[in-house]
Amino acid sequence: MNKRYVSAKTIVEGIIIVEGVVYIALQLIYGVRYHVPFYRSLTNILAVVAVYIIETYLYLNPWKINRMPEEECVGDVRKYSKRMAQAIKLIFNSGLLVPCIFDIKGIELKEGFSVIFIFLLLITAVYYEWRILSSVRRR
Repeated sequence: MNKRYVSAKTIVEGIIIVEGVVYIALQLIYGVRYHVPFYRSLTNILAVVAVYIIETYLYLNPWKINRMPEEECVGDVRKYSKRMAQAIKLIFNSGLLVPCIFDIKGIELKEGFSVIFIFLLLITAVYYEWRILSSVRRR
């Protein structure tokens, strides 16, 4: 009997897609509720879609992240590159969604909130790059 299972990568990608759809819906709701011109909401949505496409491209082509030949991006290097791309995509999308939710509720976030997400992105990138570099050195 062929059993089907869902991997963690699939679950994370599903969460990212749901976050994107919710973000788009909240942008439209925000525009209607606060009488924001449609082109502003549209530019925000198009920017998020463009970033998602670029992040997905890097996830599917992990050798482009570290500018190495495709033949050298194997094993742990490929694994950590893909994990880094997906983790950064998740953190980035969450960092956009959370302020959008608070905007709809009319709550203003402190400036430090953005710094926290930038710090999370930086820590994630440094951690995975360290893992990638240590894997390359072991070869």
